[in-house]
Amino acid sequence: MACAKLDAVARDRLPAMTDRLRQVRKELLTVTVEWLRDPQPRVSLRSDALPVVADQDSAPLVYVGLFLIFGHWLNREWTFATYDTVDTHPLQLTWVPR
Repeated sequence: MACAKLDAVARDRLPAMTDRLRQVRKELLTVTVEWLRDPQPRVSLRSDALPVVADQDSAPLVYVGLFLIFGHWLNREWTFATYDTVDTHPLQLTWVPR
């Protein structure tokens, strides 16, 4: 996908996503506290703990919220998976099953 097209889609969806951040408040607090304590470690989160709202994936909401909170403060590239079967990849954030 062309970067310009991806940027347009993201900008179009961002307002609705930020309006829904309260739905993932607990998950945002969990990662925020962990990164304020120590911003270096990778974080794995249980995907079955995510709230299910109108058949929409909540993991991207958490990532948008984290980016709005931390932005460039972490001073590194953001690496993540919205779902994976294992958390052994060198990603900053990964949602995994129980």
